[in-house]
Amino acid sequence: MAIAPMTLVEKAAEFLPLEELRRVPSKTRGIYILLKQHSHKRYEVVYVGMVCGPYAGIRGRLRSHRRKKMGRWTHFSVFKVWDNISEQAVRELEGIVRHVFRKDPRVNPLAVQRGFKPLQRLARDREWLLRPAGPRERRSKKYG
Repeated sequence: MAIAPMTLVEKAAEFLPLEELRRVPSKTRGIYILLKQHSHKRYEVVYVGMVCGPYAGIRGRLRSHRRKKMGRWTHFSVFKVWDNISEQAVRELEGIVRHVFRKDPRVNPLAVQRGFKPLQRLARDREWLLRPAGPRERRSKKYG
């Protein structure tokens, strides 16, 4: 049996034009990103979203965004999670992506959130950074 290349994401499709929306299978769960193309290889992140429930799907969410955010995005990327990935894990993935983008001035305001609370709580606890490195961690520094 082959080992999956990624633990959370089963399939990915990036930089698809809006016209390809109908190719996304119904009830696809995961993360999606709305993009606006500015040149051949330059895209602006417009929005980051997720679908994690068993009855919704990314295709339906993209159709909804097409109506509400028409003209603001031209392309999209989809990252389908494995069927055994929990709703909480999908929420965490989206939260991390949006948390990283929140301070980037180049990101469209639609894609920004104030922060991802669970990640903010973890980031406040920095004591683990202050512990002396163990023997295994000291050895690995030559490769970092």
